[in-house]
Amino acid sequence: QSEVVWSAYKPFILSCEGKEDIIWKTRLRKHQKHFSQKTLSIQKPTTEYTGTYRCSYKNQKDLYSEIHIYVRDSVKAFTTPQSTIIIQKEGSNYLLACLLTNPESTEFSLQMANGSAVPAEMNYTADPKRGILIRNLQPSYSGDYICTVKMNGVQKKSDIFQITVTRSELC
Repeated sequence: QSEVVWSAYKPFILSCEGKEDIIWKTRLRKHQKHFSQKTLSIQKPTTEYTGTYRCSYKNQKDLYSEIHIYVRDSVKAFTTPQSTIIIQKEGSNYLLACLLTNPESTEFSLQMANGSAVPAEMNYTADPKRGILIRNLQPSYSGDYICTVKMNGVQKKSDIFQITVTRSELC
């Protein structure tokens, strides 16, 4: 099983077995404290525990097992981003960390914080497990954005992302 939907505040344990030493990788570094050898134990998971959990051999990171856990909450549609102030260079790509907490949500997209559409030429991909990837950022894209989704027919909004795109300096 590659993904599971879990209820917020309901404890869960992940375990990983192998013949060698293993390491865990989580979306947020602060979640590493919950690991004890081959198990991860969360007593009161919130939506912040939504993400992909990977265990691999310490010496062979290409040998791994992973699972994506959606920690569902009736109120929060998105995880809380680590940073909402984003400064990037022109031409770069950027992943907005607005992961969905419920895969049954629909119409996952990006819009301006004032409710208007994103620039027509903006190219982005919405991935419920990773967030929204904006490709080839341009200075004209600088502004305030929100991720949006419909949850049980109700539109939900993420925190506001303040994006500033700086011009590339020509040599």
